[in-house]
Amino acid sequence: MTNPNDPRRDEQDHDLRTQMLLLALVLILLFAGGSAYVAYQHPALADPLTVGVATAAVLVAVFIRR
Repeated sequence: MTNPNDPRRDEQDHDLRTQMLLLALVLILLFAGGSAYVAYQHPALADPLTVGVATAAVLVAVFIRR
């Protein structure tokens, strides 16, 4: 038997999606900040980091499209 005061399943799924989105955003910003710092401190690594980030972006885009 369900209690009318229980949150609906859709709301719980929405909350979980929101939390996962925020976690992903924090991790992306942390990675981007770290990459920018390394590229700033070691300019010779800027090109390899750019290639790596571009490759990762393509892989993420392909994964999201599926």
